[in-house]
Amino acid sequence: MKAGQLCVVGVLLVAAGCSRTDPAAPPTSAEDGTTPAVAAPAASAAPLRDTPGPGSQAPGQAAANAVGAASPALAANSAVPTTRGFLDGERALMNDGAMSDESAGQVIASSKAYAQALQQFEHDAARNPDAQDLTALYRAAATRTLGPDMVLDSFACGYSLCMGEIHSRNADGFGNWIKAFGEDSAAPQYAFMSGEFVQAKGGQSIGRFVFSTDPAANGINTR
Repeated sequence: MKAGQLCVVGVLLVAAGCSRTDPAAPPTSAEDGTTPAVAAPAASAAPLRDTPGPGSQAPGQAAANAVGAASPALAANSAVPTTRGFLDGERALMNDGAMSDESAGQVIASSKAYAQALQQFEHDAARNPDAQDLTALYRAAATRTLGPDMVLDSFACGYSLCMGEIHSRNADGFGNWIKAFGEDSAAPQYAFMSGEFVQAKGGQSIGRFVFSTDPAANGINTR
């Protein structure tokens, strides 16, 4: 895949018109010395949030929450969530209970937006053991599927979404990682967006991604 291509994969890891082996593009600003894969407005700095706010549950999720349904990945590892709804960081990347292509795309396409979103995810997880458990579970999967000359630079999860960044000196590394990670049944992903930047110097690429761990949030909202 050419640098600068953004791939969006929707429901249940089934790619429509796009291979799961695609590298997608992380946001970088002009001072990063990279070619952006997605044109997105720079995100303005915003304070970290702690309040739940309205609309904290996805449509269709309330019923599952009422009977104490756990994330499939957590359930498989005998960890049952004790808190419901979405955390502030992931809610900012969602629309009507699904991943927002606009909001997630901005995080993928702008280094500033990515750093801000990651900080909020980490802030949320620090106060929520269930988010910490999901982060550990999916971080382990993301790490074990890395190829040579690749490193997982950052990673964090909420209750329904995870985000991260991979640095690679392998030309096909990020695309191959997306495929290997998508086939890891121990850490299922549902909606998935990614982007890759090839650095102007050094032959390194930066790949960023946002994905859903929640089958109740298995779509990408384009509105």
